[in-house]
Amino acid sequence: MRIGNYTTVALGTFLALVAIAPTLADTALKVGYTASTDSVALYVGQKQAFFKKHGLDVQLQLIPLNSTLPAAVQSDSVQIAGPSTPIVLQAIDGGLDLVAAAGGASTSKKATNYAVVV
Repeated sequence: MRIGNYTTVALGTFLALVAIAPTLADTALKVGYTASTDSVALYVGQKQAFFKKHGLDVQLQLIPLNSTLPAAVQSDSVQIAGPSTPIVLQAIDGGLDLVAAAGGASTSKKATNYAVVV
């Protein structure tokens, strides 16, 4: 079975949550997500009780648009979200006080429209 890039990014998010579990014990944590395959690892973690096993009280919160994830974090509607890199950069450039704790991206081998962020 081949694991896609989106699943790898979502799995990385899941593993990051597990890694910080000791510091979040007994704390309810809302994770913002959009309705896409990027969130598969979050659903698996929730359904298989992986978060609970590691002492995390994780609540998944659907955020309809990727572009509103930074505002949801800023307003404390959710504590963690996974918006795309351009959305994060635009939000920070627009004045939101955000910190990227982990990064990930995926693309097609056939894509020819690349950019470099420095």
